This record gives sequence, C-alpha cells and structure tokens, in this order.
Amino acid sequence: MTARVVAHGSGASAWKGAAQKAILGTLAGSLAFFLACFGLRPAPAPIPTLEHVKGTSDRLLVLLPGRGGHAEDFQKGGFLDVARQAGLRADVVAVDAHLGYYANRTIVVRLHEDVIAPARAKGYDEVWLVGVSMGGLGALLYAQQYPEDVAGICLLAPFLGSKATLKEIQDAGGLRAWSPREPLDPEDYQRSVWKWLKANSGDAANHPIPIYLGYGTDDAFAGANALLADALPQERVFREKGGHDWPVWKKLWTDFLSELPSERIPEPATTLRPESGNTAR
Repeated sequence: MTARVVAHGSGASAWKGAAQKAILGTLAGSLAFFLACFGLRPAPAPIPTLEHVKGTSDRLLVLLPGRGGHAEDFQKGGFLDVARQAGLRADVVAVDAHLGYYANRTIVVRLHEDVIAPARAKGYDEVWLVGVSMGGLGALLYAQQYPEDVAGICLLAPFLGSKATLKEIQDAGGLRAWSPREPLDPEDYQRSVWKWLKANSGDAANHPIPIYLGYGTDDAFAGANALLADALPQERVFREKGGHDWPVWKKLWTDFLSELPSERIPEPATTLRPESGNTAR
C-alpha cells in the first residue's frame, strides 16, 4: 500500500445554492469553545490528503479527523495496520480536514472539489465516509449535500451538536419521536443534521445510505451518540469501553471493518486508473 500526500482538484467555487451556504452559517459560532482551545491552522485549497492506494479496488474510504487532528493521525492511530490485518481491499485517503475548514465554512466544498469528485472521476464506484469526532459531523454535512456521492458512512464518536439541541431530542422521547419546529431556520445546521439523520435511520432496507456508529461508553459524547444509536439498526452500532481517544477508536474501526459489506470485485479492465498529476511533498 503506497502513501502519498496529494492536493486534488480546482480552485474554490461557490456553494451550489443558498441552502448550502446556510447549512454552515452558524457553525463558527457554535464552535467557539473549540476555537478557544485550539488555534486555527491555515485551511488551504486544495485540501491536503494522504493517500494509501493499492489501485485494485473500486471502493474508496475517506477518513476525516477530529477538530485538531491531522491526516497522519490515522496512520499513527493504527487504522492502516488494522485495515491491512483485516484484508481490506479498498483504497484509503486521509484528509487534513481540521477545524479551520469548518470555521470558514468550506469543509463541504473542499471535500467535494478536492477529494470526492476527483475520486469518482477516476473510477471509484463506492465512496465511504469515515469521520472521527468532528469528522463525523463533516461526513454528515457532506452526505446531506451530496447523497448521490456517498455509499455509506461510519461515525466514530461523532460530535452531534450542542446540549440544548440534544436535550430537545431527548425530551421528545428520542430521534424517532422528535420533529424540529418548522419552518427550520436555514442556518440551524444542528437540527438540519438531526432531521437528515431521522430520515436516514431506522429500517436499513428503506434507506440508501447505511450509517454505522461506534463510540466509547465513557466518551463525553456517549449520551449524544446513544440518541442516534437508538434509531439505527443495532447491528450497525458498536460500543467499546473507554473514552474519546485513539485506542478506543481503533477498536471501533476494527468492529466496523468486520461488518463492512464485501465490495464488488472489478473486472480486470477496470482496475487501472490514471495517476494523479498533482502530487505534493
């Protein structure tokens, strides 16, 4: 498996429409606590990625780190070792999708223009999003806007919103019973995400994008994650003892890979794709 840092895609473009502009409209304010704890790194375009490519698969797993994370964290955290041990055929790309891209409201457009659209153009038939912590929110925001691009989602200890939003859902009796007050404020990204989750959870056979969820039982986000877990098919929910850290996420990643549906084996004529022409470092 070969690794390389890559910058894909064209320059920044406008959101597809007013709704997409609004979906992240208040994200920076909601992340004020995170901004106080972590200095914002530069958020260049194209977004940097770290590819681990075999070139023998039509499936791509896109890994999104947490708020202060780096693309390299997945290798350091043992995710690639687990993938090799599990015999994962799919290619993997880790994205340097740190907090700066959320704060400047470009996370979705950068993922689309620099990572996923180019991957689809290369011939990947299946793109799975794997988000850790804040990366889980990024995966959901992307799937909301581009559901046709996403074959499946794996959320590992995802950040799912503020205490007020979570309490509202809990007080309603859970996600199945909850409905947001309509009309929904177009800048209310948290309730928008939960509304999308409600529409894409429940009976797995009725929803085109499978959602897998894993979290530590002692994680600070365990309560929020449990709200989502209650609405998902239980065979797609994994729990491990521990908190919000890489050893726990590594176990959850192992659990997910053991349940990841087998991919279609491509015909020999479709296994070759052109190499990226824009490689850095």
